[in-house]
Amino acid sequence: MVSGPGATSGSAQFTVGASDALSDYSNDVGVSPDTNRGCGALDNGTDTYSADALATASPQALTPGARVTAGGLTFTWPRAQSCQNDNVRALGQTVLLPHRSGAGQIGFLGAATDGAHSGTVTIHYTDGSTGTAKLAQSDWGTTPGAGNTLVSAMTYRNQALGRQDHAFYVDEQSVPVDPEKVVASITLPTDKDMHIFAMAQDGVPSADH
Repeated sequence: MVSGPGATSGSAQFTVGASDALSDYSNDVGVSPDTNRGCGALDNGTDTYSADALATASPQALTPGARVTAGGLTFTWPRAQSCQNDNVRALGQTVLLPHRSGAGQIGFLGAATDGAHSGTVTIHYTDGSTGTAKLAQSDWGTTPGAGNTLVSAMTYRNQALGRQDHAFYVDEQSVPVDPEKVVASITLPTDKDMHIFAMAQDGVPSADH
């Protein structure tokens, strides 16, 4: 079982954190309240999702700790309050996952900024083997593209100088994994414009973890 820093997978060395809670890897503020619009930097400036708009988004509202479904998976929106780190910018981190048996996919809740972005996710299994898959995210200001499922749509975002009226989205994307194995961790792409607010797997909790 891969569970600590510097664990090996085949001949490759990779570093993992000590937690399988995605919130422990959050490194970016992507949500601000309408009363403090300039406290985040999702779009490499001061642009963020509006907490107020997310709370009334459709078809699913997103509030701290809300459970939403997409792509056959159930996600928990970050419990972080506005102006706190609430998403993971993909910077090549290796993230531990709760062990689940029979999982055939990993789902990601989020969106890209500054255009659509994609990159390779490396999947590390508990038996020491690895696999790869492509994660592609649509831009948060465009209608979800191929492989992206609409989770929430809103009519504006926040900027430091005020509200910007435009359609913005939170999407779900999935990558396949081997259901005959158990995922120990994943290594994210290295692309600061890819943002992950939540992850989920199918399958059932594994007895080994």
